[in-house]
Amino acid sequence: MKMPAAESEALAQRDELLAELGTILPAERIIADEPGLRTYDCDALTAYRQTPMLVVLPDKVDEVSKILAVCDRRGIKVVARGAGTSVSGGALPLADCVLLAMARFNRILDIDYDNRCVTAQCGVTNLALSEAVAERGFYYAPDPSSQIACTIGGNVAENSGGVHCLKYGMTTNNLLGLELVLMDGTVLRIGGKHLDAEGYDLLGLLTGSEGLLGVITEVTVRILPRPETARAVLAGFSDDESAGQVVADIIAAGIIPAGLEMMDKFIIQATEDFCHAGYPLDVAALLIVELDGPEVEVDHLVQSVVELAERGGAMLDAPVSGADVRAIEGTLSIMAGGDPVVFQRCLPVLQVLGGQITHMGDEVGAGGYAKLANQIMVAINLASMGEALVFGAKAGLDVGKLVQALAGGAANSEVLRLKSDKVLGGHFTPGGRAEVQLKDLNYIGDSMAVLGISLPVTDLVHELYRQLVAAGFGGDDHSAIIRIFERMTGVEARGGETSAVAPKGG
Repeated sequence: MKMPAAESEALAQRDELLAELGTILPAERIIADEPGLRTYDCDALTAYRQTPMLVVLPDKVDEVSKILAVCDRRGIKVVARGAGTSVSGGALPLADCVLLAMARFNRILDIDYDNRCVTAQCGVTNLALSEAVAERGFYYAPDPSSQIACTIGGNVAENSGGVHCLKYGMTTNNLLGLELVLMDGTVLRIGGKHLDAEGYDLLGLLTGSEGLLGVITEVTVRILPRPETARAVLAGFSDDESAGQVVADIIAAGIIPAGLEMMDKFIIQATEDFCHAGYPLDVAALLIVELDGPEVEVDHLVQSVVELAERGGAMLDAPVSGADVRAIEGTLSIMAGGDPVVFQRCLPVLQVLGGQITHMGDEVGAGGYAKLANQIMVAINLASMGEALVFGAKAGLDVGKLVQALAGGAANSEVLRLKSDKVLGGHFTPGGRAEVQLKDLNYIGDSMAVLGISLPVTDLVHELYRQLVAAGFGGDDHSAIIRIFERMTGVEARGGETSAVAPKGG
């Protein structure tokens, strides 16, 4: 691609422009030397490079306004740049331009859970928005592949999407308001903490405009509650047409997956050569279907996708266990159900995610039963840990030391390792929520009825979780079951010491 020829009139003003910009910004936030300018000569589309005339790094809206006003008066081109992760050339500079680097606008200004929105400066990274609200169980849905680095201002300028845009929309579908500076320096605010404004859809006009209509300095975006359950299904096909037909069948059935990705043989091979993800190489196409929502809905949708895929592909049911800690470590326990041949094909992919992968049976659904068995043990272990710690507290033991002692003997467990810190600290920020644990126990109760069996300990723990959720603690971590035992005994188990609490009704 041949870049536009530089305008001599603009280049001739370089020294005067540099001096005038020096009245707006300190010298350390203006880059004019050749080595410094080279840092900004391209975005992620590295095949094309062009050194800008100057680079400026404002950190206030007033500075952006003054810079644009100066450039507008002098007829100097301006290119805005976020993190430079675009592969479309959106931040590619010109030889006669001022590059406006917006990375210093990196603060989250407001988190409004009541209105389910976040207001942030344009240089905040996409992933940082989700991380900022994760503690309360929320997230920002658009997730471009560069979300760890790309900025929300750049997302708006490029109307970024991501794997989950099928269900949750592109940036334009999640944008509520913005602040921008026009080319003459005028500062505007459009939209806000509300849904569609009356009149022309100016937000829609500006989203995806790649900086041609103004420089975005602040955005307000909607946040969503993180889905209760998310499950991914991997299906292999003998030809592209079969995989494509299943995609069409899924959508035609009214199923909107959170994510739906198709890979042909060339892409499977290229991806495997590049990052060794463990994709099966003996299939012509792969389909990855992610389904999220309430557990009962996801179960139904998984079964529906199974039925559609089995017409032309293969399917595994593969729920996981291990909470967020093991997900981050890549050491989840994965319980798979389905054709053994398909399981062997998918095993390398599952090994990337899990430390323990077990084929539970030849039928899709066997993994689901294994997951329910897992949840029986988790619930009972959480309850037994709570009882033990309250027992120790009532006996006057240092509860912190008690945990150390339990961890060194036969009483040690994954539950004790992962959850004791929450109990000791008294902060029940959810990893797995109590209301979700109750939901799993409800499913277990239904399955017990189908199987014609009675599990008395499970029934007892089921009732305890009903009481916990009814008491208003459904949003707490499921280790908060200890609250029930504290009320029964009148003792609170916290930290390394014990303290009395009022018994229920006292």
